[in-house]
Amino acid sequence: MHQPPTLNKSVYDDFPLVEAGIILDIARHDFRPLDLYKLDYPAKPASSSSRSYPTFTSLLSPLTVYFNILSTLAAATGKPNIIRTVADGAFCYISHLSDLSQRYEWGAVLQYHMDFHLDRRREMANGSYAGWKSADGQLINTHLVHRLLPITRYSNTSTSRNRSTKSLPRSAQTCFNFNKGSCTSFPCPAGRIHRR
Repeated sequence: MHQPPTLNKSVYDDFPLVEAGIILDIARHDFRPLDLYKLDYPAKPASSSSRSYPTFTSLLSPLTVYFNILSTLAAATGKPNIIRTVADGAFCYISHLSDLSQRYEWGAVLQYHMDFHLDRRREMANGSYAGWKSADGQLINTHLVHRLLPITRYSNTSTSRNRSTKSLPRSAQTCFNFNKGSCTSFPCPAGRIHRR
């Protein structure tokens, strides 16, 4: 998909609520993440702002439409490796974004998404679609590390004391290897939180 495929009527027919110019912007990788509101059907907001997407769920619908169009355009190339890379990347990224939304403040996750999407746009314009499959550690450090959601401690109903960290779900536990510098992957392969 380095060169946008020639679009035939069927691609437009697949997305009758999306303007042809928007589909072309997606095909050329000129579609900006701030324009996702244009894909938010049926409740299309008048303009984009962080208030347009107060939760992960509110972003999921237009983001799914975006990936659906991108996958359809990939299919038009007839190249199975591109189709597979786009589809895998879409699933991985949506799962990654969902995970982030459960660990970090939503406003920070939304900013991470906007910057992440801009970076993928540049890569796709150069013919690479694999970036959707991997977290961006630099953007995580920039936007998310200091914006963790508060950890809810589980209390024992028979006593009012808090249980130890070990009783928390793994996704709510701190990765001590990260603090020692021996866990450098993002996200943490053990499923723990990277925080200092």
